[in-house]
Amino acid sequence: MLPLERRQKIIDYVNKKNTALTGELCELTDASIATIRRDINLLVSKNKLRKMHGGVQKIKQETVNTFFDYAKIRQDDPFFKTKDSNARIAASLIEPGDVLFLGGGLTCTLMSRYIKEIENITVVTTNVNAVVELATSPAVSVMLIGGDIFVGRTHIETLSEFSTGLLPKLYFDKAFFTVDGIDLEYGYSIIKRFQLPLYSYLLNNSDQTYVFLDGGKINKRTFLCVCPLEEINNIICSERLPKEYTDFYASENINVYK
Repeated sequence: MLPLERRQKIIDYVNKKNTALTGELCELTDASIATIRRDINLLVSKNKLRKMHGGVQKIKQETVNTFFDYAKIRQDDPFFKTKDSNARIAASLIEPGDVLFLGGGLTCTLMSRYIKEIENITVVTTNVNAVVELATSPAVSVMLIGGDIFVGRTHIETLSEFSTGLLPKLYFDKAFFTVDGIDLEYGYSIIKRFQLPLYSYLLNNSDQTYVFLDGGKINKRTFLCVCPLEEINNIICSERLPKEYTDFYASENINVYK
């Protein structure tokens, strides 16, 4: 049995029984006591199990209040499926050791739920919901940028004209954020004016920037233009884009993840 298979078998067994003695796990896996002890130490260090006298026990998952009823949001938001798919695609792009910026909005909150187990990543965010999602993950370091509290329909965000001044001099491997509108001539646009200095900072201080799109934002112009479409080199949109957009992105060598 491979080490990964053996450790997963231990986790499954303990989660089913709630507790297990070291001897039980030796019999279960046909491994020596020294091997099982090494496995236990590794799994405990990764917060998969908790030690007890003579063995291990299941870690009870605490219920975390994320402020919103996602079942209701899923029912009310016609683009929830796209946003969730976009979040999963984005999470698949993260590598251990990455330093990320994660914006506000539902898609970024959903993304936070899929990156909890990625080792040694740092997340800087204005998204209060994402902080709550990631707070109990030992693998993730989280920094919340301060500002005035904005409560939206599906998220809580810190927004301020001083947000960029509150940022330390950070450079991000990857920055993920949403916009409110996308138009071939007008570019990417947003409603909240306090986001504009922050987005400008991210465009200048990130190795890769990613913007989330869904059908509710296409061919739409809102209050403030963030930048022309060609200034962001990665798009995440799991649904079909209109042909004029796919043609434009192809002509500009912009990556479209779907």
